[in-house]
Amino acid sequence: MTCDVTSLFIDRAYQDLAEAVCELVKSPTEEWQLHISNLVDIEDERDLDGAEAAYWRSYRNVQFEHWRPSEIDIAYLNYTSGTSTGLSNSIPQTHRAAVGVLPTFSNCHEKATFTTTSLYHGGVADCFRAWTSGTMIWLFPGAPITASNVLKALDCTRRATEIYKTPRVTYFSSVPYVLQMMAAEEEGLKVLKEMDIVGVGGAALPTNVGDDLVEQDKEWQYIRSDTSLQLKFEPQEEGLAELVILSTWPHMAKTNRDEGSYNKANLFALHPTIPNAWKYHSRADSQLTLITGKKFDPAPLEATIATSPLVEDVLIFGNGQQYPGAMLFRSPQSAGSTNEEFKSAVWPSIEKLNAESQGHTRVPSSTLVVMPKDSPGLEKSSKGTTMHGQAEKRYAETIMRAYGVGSQLPTNGCSDDQTSTIVPDEDLPVTILKIIKDVTNITEAIPEDADLFSCGQRMDKEDNMRLIHDIVKEYSAVNNTYNPTQGPETSPPVSLLHPTDTPSSSLA
Repeated sequence: MTCDVTSLFIDRAYQDLAEAVCELVKSPTEEWQLHISNLVDIEDERDLDGAEAAYWRSYRNVQFEHWRPSEIDIAYLNYTSGTSTGLSNSIPQTHRAAVGVLPTFSNCHEKATFTTTSLYHGGVADCFRAWTSGTMIWLFPGAPITASNVLKALDCTRRATEIYKTPRVTYFSSVPYVLQMMAAEEEGLKVLKEMDIVGVGGAALPTNVGDDLVEQDKEWQYIRSDTSLQLKFEPQEEGLAELVILSTWPHMAKTNRDEGSYNKANLFALHPTIPNAWKYHSRADSQLTLITGKKFDPAPLEATIATSPLVEDVLIFGNGQQYPGAMLFRSPQSAGSTNEEFKSAVWPSIEKLNAESQGHTRVPSSTLVVMPKDSPGLEKSSKGTTMHGQAEKRYAETIMRAYGVGSQLPTNGCSDDQTSTIVPDEDLPVTILKIIKDVTNITEAIPEDADLFSCGQRMDKEDNMRLIHDIVKEYSAVNNTYNPTQGPETSPPVSLLHPTDTPSSSLA
């Protein structure tokens, strides 16, 4: 969609980003240009020179025409994350969509919402839902999202309730990885259990996290859908069904079928005994969904890696994990090499692919699995594409081992294995800097007294979780305290707790 925007109003903090956008969309004929204007805070006016200050003050007395929008006028644009194609797509949202069709809360003045999701993402729905209900909503501030910081923010809401008699927070909304961090803390789990509603979206919540939160309804993973004229579950292969939003749904911002319905491309499994209860299974288009909610199609990456003459086939996995991994099936040409020789030969091409890919699609070397030489090939569809559902089911144990759960993979007679090397305390700084370089793709040398927070600014949340996982795994191996199902995935960002690498060997 073309928005025909000519002016971009920004906070000064985004000046560099705005200038980069203007350069990117610059018209070669200069018939159309994007102009930048800085938003001015009232408190900042005293810092402006006379001409600029007078310019902004002149707007205070301007009488703007009062515009009465209709319910079908566009209120705002909702942008997709772009995790599939690398480009965000705009979806126009009408005023009716914003305030006319959302569910409302009962006893709205007695309860409040707390959300950790950004307003430019799913948090806007939480905000509109609160507004249309006439209730209060608390927004997590622009601080690093850690369990400790979330608990501090919730403590502020409790003090406001005690002092100012504001409604108590009873609805907690977030993405799965935030819940996972919270549930790993005793206080965090206690706070979540006190909520009336814990809402999660963007990806499937790990079963063990949900089970810890729910004491009565152990079928919490199943959504209940009564026979409806608005939703339809179309039967698919393997006993699954695909969710379709029918044209009778109260609001349709986007359609992808001729009759005006929208195919979500999400597959669900029906409960064996509870009628109209459906559990999310996977994407119909075989996209992988990480625990952070980021999605991507593994097929192009698999095809690129498989171009190596050393590789017969590739399976990229990662559903429900922090970052993806890859199974590498040898070609006859590499049958005589050891695991380490094979990985060393293939890794440069994967490293190059990582550098050219989005952060959440990068495959770290720690989750590269060299399959035994006699492993059966991957099952293909009639179109020649890999049948991911069947492959992930067959190799479920192998996938879990790749993330450190379970015993080590068999080496199939090779002289090397895939166990981790124990790193002594004195060697931790060098080891950690190597991990940071691998995660961030920094090419220049990093001194031991470098500010790791500046390095962390180059990373997204997937990179940060991978960094935590690898660092904690290396350190914990010294004392044999590493728990792959808990520690690394739920620890706070290391760079936020210790800004330099030098004290890292004293971490406990």
